[in-house]
Amino acid sequence: MVGIVYVRHPFDWLVSASQRLVKVGKRTEAQLDLLRGRPRFAKWLGRLKGHFAEDCLVVRPFARDQLIDGDVTVDLL
Repeated sequence: MVGIVYVRHPFDWLVSASQRLVKVGKRTEAQLDLLRGRPRFAKWLGRLKGHFAEDCLVVRPFARDQLIDGDVTVDLL
């Protein structure tokens, strides 16, 4: 099995996370950590790596200019 993970640039990710929190209107401690600028990317990716063989996890940038047709769905397929 191959896992594909798309990651945003930290600044773009923070903007997106902030917009999502405003939209939902709920805030957990983990979400507040995100707004404080402490995303836990390394910890999250470390856990994810534990479920895949080293050569079976692909980490790709989530940037429209690097996706096929600028669409993550098309890029993934």
